[in-house]
Amino acid sequence: MRLELLKEKLNEKFFWRLNKYWKVFGIREVEPPVKTIESRLAESRRLIQLADLLAGAVGYHWNEEHIKDTAKLGKVVLAQHIARKLGKNDLRFTTGWRDKCFNIFFFDTTKSSLKK
Repeated sequence: MRLELLKEKLNEKFFWRLNKYWKVFGIREVEPPVKTIESRLAESRRLIQLADLLAGAVGYHWNEEHIKDTAKLGKVVLAQHIARKLGKNDLRFTTGWRDKCFNIFFFDTTKSSLKK
């Protein structure tokens, strides 16, 4: 169910952007860009490991784990290092469509049609 929710949210995010001019210019509406999402083990895939590392650092700040007494020093230092390289105080920020350095999109899963 989580993968279907992710697919829905990604398609929602990009649908308007891809189709905002289709009626004006008379071109056909673009289909949702994400057709399928599969889970994969990260053990042998370095890009998945890197994505997990970055997502974990962002999640650490968004969930305010870095300020808890039980915060792991290595995770705190890594998240702070990434934030510093981006010129930010922490990783709890969102970005616009045109930001090129490091995009963070917030998906509001409470509004999903897939949730029961």
